[in-house]
Amino acid sequence: MGATLTFWGVRGSIPACGAETVRYGGNTSCVSIEHERGEADGVEGHILLTHHHWDHVQGLPFFAPAFEPDNTFVVYGERKKRGLAEIFEDQMQEPHFPVGMNSLKAGITFVEVAPGEEVELHSDIRVTTHRLN
Repeated sequence: MGATLTFWGVRGSIPACGAETVRYGGNTSCVSIEHERGEADGVEGHILLTHHHWDHVQGLPFFAPAFEPDNTFVVYGERKKRGLAEIFEDQMQEPHFPVGMNSLKAGITFVEVAPGEEVELHSDIRVTTHRLN
């Protein structure tokens, strides 16, 4: 089976909308790899975070598939001073956001990884984490 790589956004910290940003991407940095997994209900997805800055975590409460109960997602990221799940829970509570994590009906699991760790996303897709400046 083949995979499709798409660059959804290549901008820095702040997204920009408008006709002039459509071609080169007005979204913050985001890359997806689509891979068929045969027949199944719902969407299975893996989200790999490079770091926990606001522009990398702000999209989850706006991600429509996260509200569908048949979907499942695994979010990978490095543990820092706080746990990965705690980072997302904190950003989605009052006074920062009106919708809490419990509003996301998809099955969402948070997995903390260390630099140099290999993660198997699918039987034929593996990712090795690396720390960069």
